[in-house]
Amino acid sequence: LEAAFRKIAAAGYRPGVWIGPFMVGSRSRLFREHPEWMLRDNAGKLVAPWRHYGEYRVWGYHDEETYLLDSSQPEAFAYLREVFRTFRSWGVTYFKTDFIYWGLHDSTTVRRHTPGKTGVEYLRDVLEMIRSEIGEDSYWLGCIAPYSPFLGLADAMRIAGDVSDNWGASQNVIQETVGDQYFNNVWWQNDPDAILVRDFHISMNEPEMMAFALWQGIMGGVVNTS
Repeated sequence: LEAAFRKIAAAGYRPGVWIGPFMVGSRSRLFREHPEWMLRDNAGKLVAPWRHYGEYRVWGYHDEETYLLDSSQPEAFAYLREVFRTFRSWGVTYFKTDFIYWGLHDSTTVRRHTPGKTGVEYLRDVLEMIRSEIGEDSYWLGCIAPYSPFLGLADAMRIAGDVSDNWGASQNVIQETVGDQYFNNVWWQNDPDAILVRDFHISMNEPEMMAFALWQGIMGGVVNTS
C-alpha cells in the first residue's frame, strides 16, 4: 500500500484508509498465527459478531466468521499500535476506524487476558493509543462507535445508518442529523454517511436526491468525495 499512498499524495490528495481495528477474519493470517489474541466469552468460546456461512458469493466475504482482538493482551495491543504507526509512516493522514462498538464489552461477560478494567477503559486505552500514533495532524473519523469514549479524540463521527439506493433508507439519516446536530462541530464534525447522486442503479428520483443532498449540506458536517 505504501506505493499507492505515495501516488495519492503526489496527485495532491491526502491518503486515507478504512480499518476495523478489532476485526479478525477466521481465514486471516493473524488468527492462524495468534488465536490466543482473540477475545473469548466466559465459556471459553471465541466471540464472533459476524457469521457468514455460504454468503460470500453474494456479499464478497471470505471469512465464515469474524472474531475480535483482545486489546488487553499486551502483544495484541502492540501489534495494533504497529499497524497504525506503519500506516502513518507511509503517509496516511485520514483514518476511518469502523465497527468500534465491537471493542466495547461488559467485562463481566468476556475473558480478558489482563482483567481488572471496565469495558470502556479497555476501549479508551485503544482509542488513546490510536490518536497518539496517528498524530494530531491526522483526520480521524469514528464509525459504528460509542460517542462518549471518543470525546476529545475524534475529528469526525459517523452518526447514522448506511445510506442505500432508496428514499426510505435516507430517513434514518434525517432523523439522526436532527437529533445529533447540537454537538456537530462542537464535539466533532458529524458524518451522516453518503449522498448517492448517480443516475443508474438507484431507486431515488432526482427531487429526492436533491432534497437529501441539500439536507446534508445545510447540516454542515463532513465532506468527502469517492
